[in-house]
Amino acid sequence: MLLHCDMVLAARSTRLSMPFVKLGLVPEAASSLLLPRLIGHQRAAELLLLGVPVDSATALNFGLVNRVVEDDALLEEARTLARSVVEQPAGALRATKQLLKSETG
Repeated sequence: MLLHCDMVLAARSTRLSMPFVKLGLVPEAASSLLLPRLIGHQRAAELLLLGVPVDSATALNFGLVNRVVEDDALLEEARTLARSVVEQPAGALRATKQLLKSETG
């Protein structure tokens, strides 16, 4: 799900995994398309084929999250980030999101 998010915060204790194959499933929600684009084929293959969990520091290094915060500060940081987005002009936000999602930019 986080591959579809515009911005992602993670608590320091976060561990992310994609256990699809371990569960006898194939990746869903465009994971096999978006993940290699974001972190490269080899890293994506390791995460998807092996279901290897990554900690928050690795997720940040791979570009899966925007920032890592202390566990007890996560909710407040998320609220602060959300307020910062909401304070922006709505039309400019919409247009920028459309540009970000377009293939040509």
